[in-house]
Amino acid sequence: MAVLDLVNTAVNPGVEQVSLASVSSMRESFQNWLTDGNTKKYSPEDILSCLEKISGYAVRKKISSTSVWGYTQFSIFQSIYNKLIGAKLLRITDRNTYKVFVVAGQLYLQFLREKPFVHKAAIAAFVEDKEGGSAIVPDRSSEGVIDPEAVITWLVMQPNANGTLYLENVARQYMNALRSAPGKLETPVILDDRCVFSCHTPEELNTYWDIFKAAPNYKQVNTSSSGMFSAGIGCLMRYLQHISEATSRVEKTDETDVIQLVESLKLEYVDKRNSGGALWVIGDRKLTTIMMKLRGTGFHFLFKEGGGRSTDYRDAWWYKPTDSHPAHVAPALSTKPALDPVAVDNLTNVLSAHFANGYRLNSPIELARFRSFAAKDFGEEIVLPDEELKGYISACGTTYDGKVYAVSAETKGRIKELVDEYFSDGAQAIFFAEFYAKNENWLFGASVVSEDMLVGILRRLFPKLSFTQTYFGHMDASVFSALESEILRVWGDDVLLTYEQLAKRLQYIPIDRIKYALGQNGNFIWSKVETFTHVNRIDISNEERKIITEAAMQECNARGYTSITDLPFRNIQERNYELSVTAVHNAVFCICLSDKFDKCGKIVTRKGDTLNALTIMKDRCRTIDKCSLDDLLNYEKELTGEVHRWIPMEAGNAVLVRIDKDTYVADKYVHFDAEAVDAAIELFIDGDYLPLKSFTTFGAFPDCRQTWNLFLLESYCRRFSKKFRFDTPSVNSRNAGAVIRKICSLDYTEIMTDAVANADVPLTDRTVGRFLFDAGYTGRSTTSKVNEIIYKAKAIRERRG
Repeated sequence: MAVLDLVNTAVNPGVEQVSLASVSSMRESFQNWLTDGNTKKYSPEDILSCLEKISGYAVRKKISSTSVWGYTQFSIFQSIYNKLIGAKLLRITDRNTYKVFVVAGQLYLQFLREKPFVHKAAIAAFVEDKEGGSAIVPDRSSEGVIDPEAVITWLVMQPNANGTLYLENVARQYMNALRSAPGKLETPVILDDRCVFSCHTPEELNTYWDIFKAAPNYKQVNTSSSGMFSAGIGCLMRYLQHISEATSRVEKTDETDVIQLVESLKLEYVDKRNSGGALWVIGDRKLTTIMMKLRGTGFHFLFKEGGGRSTDYRDAWWYKPTDSHPAHVAPALSTKPALDPVAVDNLTNVLSAHFANGYRLNSPIELARFRSFAAKDFGEEIVLPDEELKGYISACGTTYDGKVYAVSAETKGRIKELVDEYFSDGAQAIFFAEFYAKNENWLFGASVVSEDMLVGILRRLFPKLSFTQTYFGHMDASVFSALESEILRVWGDDVLLTYEQLAKRLQYIPIDRIKYALGQNGNFIWSKVETFTHVNRIDISNEERKIITEAAMQECNARGYTSITDLPFRNIQERNYELSVTAVHNAVFCICLSDKFDKCGKIVTRKGDTLNALTIMKDRCRTIDKCSLDDLLNYEKELTGEVHRWIPMEAGNAVLVRIDKDTYVADKYVHFDAEAVDAAIELFIDGDYLPLKSFTTFGAFPDCRQTWNLFLLESYCRRFSKKFRFDTPSVNSRNAGAVIRKICSLDYTEIMTDAVANADVPLTDRTVGRFLFDAGYTGRSTTSKVNEIIYKAKAIRERRG
C-alpha cells in the first residue's frame, strides 16, 4: 500500500480512524443493506435522511466529532446512540426525527454488528509490505477482536511494578477477568457488546473504562475478582499503547534505522544470506531489552535458525553480542552434559522455585523463562538445544496435563508413609478422592495439584496393589462390595452407628459413599435419622423366623396380602430394644421374608403379586367407625410409601359416608329415608341432571341423624338413592360434579356438552372452561375435554338451528 494512502485518513479524537474515502462507501453499503429487506417500518430513504439529519445535530451539539458514516465500530456508535436517545431537547424540538432515529439508530447498530469493516487495514498492509514486519499488532480478523493470547505473549516479557516479569498464569488470570467481569456490571449505558478486546486504541478502551467505572456495582465486581479486572484493564491499556507506538515506528523504520539501533546496543548484525552459518544469541542478560526494542521494526529476532517463536525467515536479521563471538561465526554448541545428581537437583530446584503451578512443556515462553531463571539462580547459561532441555525437564518432574511439576522425593515418601500406615491397621481400600481431599493443603503446596496427578504417583509407588477407577488397595471388588466390606470391618460390636461415626473409622472413604452404601444395601437397616444397624446385629431365633414366615404365607393365601405389623414378633422387639419399631419391622422382613415376599410400605405380598392399594384401603375402611380425610391419606402413605389422594378418597366414598369436608363415618351413624330424600331432590331437578352446587337449601330434606350439606348429599347419591346417581370428572373436595337421574344414559362428558350447548356462552376454550367451573361441573377452569365438548356442542346448536 502506498504511504500516500495513509494521509487520506480522518482522525476522530477518542473514537477511531476512518478513511475519508470510505464515508460515501459506508453510506452506500448501509443503503444496500437496508434495500435487502432489513427495514420494514420506514423506507431506506427515510432512514438515511434521518441519520444524516441526526449526524448534523450531533456534531453541532458536540455529541459527536464526525459524521454518522464515520463510525464503523459497533461499541463506539452505540455510545453515541445512547447519548442521542437521552437528548431531551431533540425529543422536544424535533419529535418526528427523534422517533425515526430510535429505529434508524438500531438498524445502523445491527448493520455494524453484521458487517464489521476492517478500517485499519492500511496499517496492517503497510507492515506486510515491509516483508518481515514483526510488530505486535492486534488481530485484524473480520471480527476485529484482539486475541488475548497475543496480549499474554507480550505481557510476560514486560516488567511489572516490582521490576520482575509478569508470570504467565497471572497474565491469564487478567485476561479471564477481562472476559467475565464486564458482563456482571450494571452499566448506566446499554452495552450489547462488552468485549474489551474489540478495542484497538487506548482511547477506545478509555471509553469502555469510563462506562465500567460508572457502574454502581463496579467496586463489588472488581473486588470479587481480587482486583484482577482493573489490573487487567491496565495491562490491556499498556498493550494498546505499545501497539500505537509500534504502528507509528513501522511507518518510518527502514534498514538504516535498524543498523543504528543495533550499533546503539553495541551489537553486530549479519545478513542471513551472507552468513556462513547460524548465529545464536546465548546468555545475553540484555536479551529481554533487545527483543523489546526490536519489536515494531519490521525485522525478526530469532534464537537460532529454525528455532524460536517466529517461522518467517524472509530477510530476517540475526544478532549476537560483539563480545561473545566474532562476526560471521556460529558459536559452538556445547555437548550434552551427563544427567548427574547435581544436574537433576539443579533442574528440580528451578522447577520447584519458579514453577510451583507447573511448567507448560510445549510453551516457548516457559522455556525462555526457565533458561532465564536458571541463569539467574546458578550464574551460568543452559546451552542445551530446546528439545533436549525439555526432555531433561520432563525427567526431573512429574508430567500431568501438559505440565511438569517438581514433586520431591520427600513428598513421595510422605505419601507412601501415610498409605502404609493406613493399610497397617487392616484397611483394604483407599478412595483417591478422599485421600486427596484430606491431604490437599500440603499436597497442593508440594506441587501435587490434582487427584489425577496423585493417582499417577500412587501407581508408581505401589505397583503391586490393585487400582480401580475410584479406589486402590488390597482388593479388586466392585465399589458396592468394597464399601460393604470396609464398613463391616470397622463396625465392631456396635448395634447402631451413624454416618459420622463410620466416616471417622473409614478415614479415606468419602462420607457420601458411606451414605450411599447404607441407603442402597438392603443388609443395612435404617433405625432413625442418619443411624443404621446391620442384619447381623439383630437378635432373632430360628424358631421365630419359621413362625413369621408361616404366618405371612397363611395371610397372603387368604387375603392376598398382610401387614408387617400383624405378624407375630413376640419378644423380638423387646430383645432389640435399641432399635426403632420401623427398624425391627424392616430387619425381620429382610431376614425372614425377603426371599419369597415383597414389601411396599407396611404391606407384604407374595413375590410377583400385584399390590392393589384401593382394595386394601376399602378393606381398611370397613373396620372404621369414624375417621378424618387426613387419617385416610396417612394410611395410604403407609401402604404405598406415597400419597395418591384419589385412592383414599375413592375408598372412603365407596365404603363410608362423608358427612363433611374432613369427616367420614360408618353407615350405622346415618339413617336415610330413600323415598323421602329422592322426593326432595325431585324438587330441584327438572331435567336429567343438575350440578351439585345448585342445591343451596336443605329445608325439604328429612332428618338423617347428620346435618345435610353437599358432601352428605354426594354420599347419598353415590350409594343410597334409588332414582339418582352422582358423577364427576374426578374425586374432589370442591363439590364439583352433578346429580343425575339413573334413567339418563349420558356419560359425564356428554352431560357437560349438553349443558354447554344449552348455555348462552361463546364456544371458546376460555369461556367454556370458565362456564363449567362456575356452574360446578368441574373443579378447575380448564379441562382436557374442552375441545371435544366445544366440537359436539357446536354440532348440537347447528342441529337446533
